[in-house]
Amino acid sequence: MPRNIKSFPSPIVIPPTSVKLTEKVDSREWIESGGRVSIVRKYTCTGTSQERFVRSKIELDTPVLYSGLVRDGIDIQAIVVDEITQTGTWDCTIRYKTLENITNDADVSGFAFDTTGGTDRITQSISNLGNFAPPGKKAPDHKGAINATKDRIEGAEVFSRAYSFNEHHVLPNDLITNEYKGILFHLKANMNASFFKGFNRGECVFLGAVGAQHGSGDWEINYKFIASPNRINFTIGEITIPEKLGWDLIWVRYSSAVDPDSNALVQTATSAHLERVFDFGNFDNLLIGSA
Repeated sequence: MPRNIKSFPSPIVIPPTSVKLTEKVDSREWIESGGRVSIVRKYTCTGTSQERFVRSKIELDTPVLYSGLVRDGIDIQAIVVDEITQTGTWDCTIRYKTLENITNDADVSGFAFDTTGGTDRITQSISNLGNFAPPGKKAPDHKGAINATKDRIEGAEVFSRAYSFNEHHVLPNDLITNEYKGILFHLKANMNASFFKGFNRGECVFLGAVGAQHGSGDWEINYKFIASPNRINFTIGEITIPEKLGWDLIWVRYSSAVDPDSNALVQTATSAHLERVFDFGNFDNLLIGSA
């Protein structure tokens, strides 16, 4: 028996690639009543038995703004769900309503940035420029490990590259719905899933927003972000890392070995481990543009 799923904001998670969203032939119904316009878009979602993946697929793949209208709600109805095979078919309806005095990109009334960054403790150099020893002796080669002792890598504090910026926008009251507030909440600590404000996928993290309303009128909202560059084809010791997104983490395992030239015990990188610690989010849903 079909079951109705109530629409409410939920965390945006990346759905499996098996989840597919297909727009129906009778979608994009245009309704006009009392001088106000609404549009209904209809989809079929397949490939999952979990409603959270259906909702996330919709939130990631459909616009919050469409033809000058704002998304007013998402209705999901399970048609067939098989919990054993983790498959299912879902009917999805998205309603868009008229929103007064809004364009596709919100009016930017302020911008601030900071590139001073901070410091990081690193254990590995970009490249080793030389190893020096007294006459008649050879210095051990630690393969770029910094401040290596016989049993550990102490590393060093260095300046790090970081770019933080704030955008101040004025948005109409009709836009700041409970759904939109939920979007702001769930997008916090997410990486950009696509190009955003000059940054490639994975370089920018949304730190949250602070908003205030003037009486019953417009809202002033300050959106906060931080960015870190992606890296490709770099080395740690003798290990090559093909790609690291700006906010992925990498940690290195070191082990002791005898340097054949100096016959000294050295610590060298034997493995590197790349970890993803932030989900991706659709920053288009912030409604502040991407350029």
